[in-house]
Amino acid sequence: MINVIPQSYKHLRKGRTAFYAIIISLFLCVMNISAFAVSYTVEDIGVDVSAANAVEAREKAFEEAQIKGYKMLAERFLSEEELKDFETPDISTVAAYVNDFEVSQEKLSATRYAGVYKISYSKNAFVKKNNSSQQEGASPVAAPTQRGHILVIPFLEDAGYSSLWRANPFMQAWVRARDNNLAGPSIVPLGNANDIIAIKDSDVLQYNPQNLLEMKQRYRAPHAAIVIATPELLPDGTQNIGVGIYQTKSYGPELSRQISVRSFPEEPREQLYARVVRAVNDVFSESWQRKTAVPVRNAAQQQGQGQLSGPVHTLVAQLGFSTMRQWVDAKKSMERSHGVRAVNVKSLSPRAATVTINYQGSVENLRTSFGRNGIDMNNPLTQSGTISAERGQVYQLRYRL
Repeated sequence: MINVIPQSYKHLRKGRTAFYAIIISLFLCVMNISAFAVSYTVEDIGVDVSAANAVEAREKAFEEAQIKGYKMLAERFLSEEELKDFETPDISTVAAYVNDFEVSQEKLSATRYAGVYKISYSKNAFVKKNNSSQQEGASPVAAPTQRGHILVIPFLEDAGYSSLWRANPFMQAWVRARDNNLAGPSIVPLGNANDIIAIKDSDVLQYNPQNLLEMKQRYRAPHAAIVIATPELLPDGTQNIGVGIYQTKSYGPELSRQISVRSFPEEPREQLYARVVRAVNDVFSESWQRKTAVPVRNAAQQQGQGQLSGPVHTLVAQLGFSTMRQWVDAKKSMERSHGVRAVNVKSLSPRAATVTINYQGSVENLRTSFGRNGIDMNNPLTQSGTISAERGQVYQLRYRL
């Protein structure tokens, strides 16, 4: 006997099959979109690089692919507004976020390398901010907790240019210290998208207080310090790294300490900057926040040479400058001027400094000594516009480049 399926049931079966197909398709689509939204893998990164030889070309191509993939990842995670402030870090920072990679479609010649990369980045590369678009009650994603209580922001000031995230051996030294559990009381930023947006390479001593506050909160850091390293090549071929350590106040930076570390003959750069990191951490361990306006005596005075007799006088002066390099050079010129006992920093802004100068001799002798070292000193002006050298007035200094 042959069973005959009613026609109405066949119709329902076809409809049910179509319904299930639609549901499955929608589910897969949602899963794909969700996976893409949280994916830290970037595919189809094409690079084509030429160099002196094939090996060098391949190495450069891999670096270019990592940078290019990181930019593509930024477009995936950041809003249009955030992308306007985003600056791609250097290869040493980006490479730290690479977990895995694959390469295909390789083409190699004597001086050229082309390939297509697939790179997987760490989830620390981009941490989404907690904003009003998130669901109510959702907690913000914080940066990984590090031991320490001072968020250090290490700038390099060299040849009039400042750098933080890009081409910065000082930052690289802090990262090595962090990765080897040698950061002491310091918390070293990851250099991810949030950090790069919060404070830029050009923001030395000109940070946005709200951005810095959010950055401290992400790292659960009670304090933050801007540390500026300024390398100087000495006549004997060694280097001296001058370091300014600044407390970060709501109204702007405030100079706390100044130190310097001199290199040994033929000392590798990594070793030198590692010693600078240790020296800064030593300052942090010495209640650095309570130590301000530390007097620095010039070399001749430290050796007991060329000191004048008589009482020590004090005057207040203001110096304008366009770069931190100029400020460092001008301060050194003041300190080595004949008769100067100490130069103490009262306040420092991105373009001007107010100092107290302890000196022996007369004001005119000091003016002459400054002039020989490239600094012009004018008597202060009273409110009426006349020249005055009365006690308590602020002298005006100008550094001749």
